[in-house]
Amino acid sequence: MGHLHNSKRAQTHDVADDIFPPSSWLGYGLDLTAVSPNDIKTVTKAIITGFKLIPLDTSTTPVDVADAKWDKPNNVNVAVDVASSSSSLDSWADGSTAAEAIKGSSSLSAQYMAVSGDASIDVKFESYGRSIDKDTLAEAISGYNLQPFDSTNNDIVTSYKNLFNVLGSHIVVGASYGGRFQMCSYASIANSSYESELTANLGVYYNGLVTSGQTDASTSTQDQYKTYSRQAGQQISCQGDDITLGATLNASYREDDIYTTFTQWVKTTALNPGVMDLETIPLWTVMAATFDPTIFKHANDVKAAFFWIVENPAPHWTKGVVTINSDWGEFGITSPSAYIIQDPDLPPASDNLIFSGTKIQWGKENSHAFQRDVTINFIIVNDGSPLNFELSHGSDGSSRGSGRIDGTFNNNTYSNDGITDNNWNTRFYYNTTVNKNEHSLTLENHHTTDGATGNNWKNRFRYHASERQNKKQNKRQYEQSSVGENTHRKKPHGYKDHYAE
Repeated sequence: MGHLHNSKRAQTHDVADDIFPPSSWLGYGLDLTAVSPNDIKTVTKAIITGFKLIPLDTSTTPVDVADAKWDKPNNVNVAVDVASSSSSLDSWADGSTAAEAIKGSSSLSAQYMAVSGDASIDVKFESYGRSIDKDTLAEAISGYNLQPFDSTNNDIVTSYKNLFNVLGSHIVVGASYGGRFQMCSYASIANSSYESELTANLGVYYNGLVTSGQTDASTSTQDQYKTYSRQAGQQISCQGDDITLGATLNASYREDDIYTTFTQWVKTTALNPGVMDLETIPLWTVMAATFDPTIFKHANDVKAAFFWIVENPAPHWTKGVVTINSDWGEFGITSPSAYIIQDPDLPPASDNLIFSGTKIQWGKENSHAFQRDVTINFIIVNDGSPLNFELSHGSDGSSRGSGRIDGTFNNNTYSNDGITDNNWNTRFYYNTTVNKNEHSLTLENHHTTDGATGNNWKNRFRYHASERQNKKQNKRQYEQSSVGENTHRKKPHGYKDHYAE
């Protein structure tokens, strides 16, 4: 299920530094084999800044934008749109249906992808072809010894993965700024009891935030809602407008009066526009635009490698542990392409525990039943791409204000001991690394958490490298719009995506 509110407007105060950090985006790469392109925070934090394949012009022209002066590089265009506002709420039965709907509709793609859309202010390259850094492209082709793409050759596949990891599979050529609130909410399809009640459940779970303030209190007493609330996960992104209100929407999206906060945020039409989406073009298109035969002869192989990699994700298992010092704590996955299962070697021994495919929740909010070092082991199952997650905890621990939760996986510990809203005290992490090694699963390795199973992943993604290598490559058609090629990563079989922008 998805809810979106976009607002675009001309600005009236000196916010040039905020509106125009184009050097933060333009010309740099994004590896869309490793990043889901539907969340702007995830995307902006994944910008690859090692090389700028399309440099900004050193010659500039002063321009007036939002009543501010800006020295605009001469190979960049700026357009300021009129004020407007829009909102939408959509839902789909499963991830594949959502992906196909978004891929097949330019309007849905503009709403739900962080690499497309309209805005109040657009900044983009003009005639970028002659600005391309051909030397870097040539060095990368030579350094990685790119051969004709062969999906059955692991060394060749790895060379293309390395290329995307360093330069990006797509290059940013435009950025749009304004105000945008986006929520993607998703839950398991293993239990269909709540399928017909999704809108009502969303209204109660998020206290009217995505249902225009409307809720049905009786829904919260239903068994299907209790099942849904254990499964629900979400990605939240609130960009632009009032910073304080936006921070509340980002971190405290389930507060009792959150819809009031949202309506206040919508009214802050003249404050701090944020980046809403990035316009990208594929690396192979950049290569072709060089008109250099030693470079563009590799373009089709780069394209073939990209689509094979995103269509053939390898399973990765990452063991982790959560440690809670409070009366309540939660570890929640916010990447739709990942889920969690119990560690069969270290099953949880704690009471008062909810362990679903999207979250681990221990204790009860405001119960004041504090405990020290409550430890829960788990396994993250995904395709090896960076992980987004949240850590939440009660405000108090052994002493007032000392509540804490730590999550450790892949030899890194992520901590949250801050007091933000004195309620959930949520902290988000983006693009964290997982186990880089593929996991080979046999039929005996069957572990279940509310419908999210290792075997489901196997059936969906074909665990074994030999099976993937021997599979004939399918010819697929992908929509190409005016903003480049939008790629939608496959979701685990056990998950339903309720996109809510």
